[in-house]
Amino acid sequence: MDTIIKEFKKSNGKVYAIVVTDLHKRVIQDTWHKRFETKENFEVVLSYIILQIETNKCLGWLADLRNMQGSFDESKNWIAETIIPAAINAGLKKEAIVVPKDVMARIATKDTINQIQNFTIRQFDNIFLAEEWLLEDLN
Repeated sequence: MDTIIKEFKKSNGKVYAIVVTDLHKRVIQDTWHKRFETKENFEVVLSYIILQIETNKCLGWLADLRNMQGSFDESKNWIAETIIPAAINAGLKKEAIVVPKDVMARIATKDTINQIQNFTIRQFDNIFLAEEWLLEDLN
């Protein structure tokens, strides 16, 4: 099996995020769908991503936030101070972020990126360009 897929569902059963780990490329991708409802729902996805990066030695992370709705302001510091350092310690080399269309999610994304130091993160409006950049010189 070259791919691990995990869906995250809200209390109503609707999927709000899908995480795909490509074991061959050593890349993880999270794709968000609309609102995630709670801080806990948001953070459980990122915690799972860190576990996958550690377990599968992922080198690249593609965060597809195009369809995310709502802010994750409450988690910005946690991402900058806990999630990104854990990813770096696990061997992650770089992250490509496809920025959200939703204004609140876009602001939270940009604010979070501005807090992160000493790590290669690049923002894109196009998922194909993001993936192309992410895979360049990854191995």
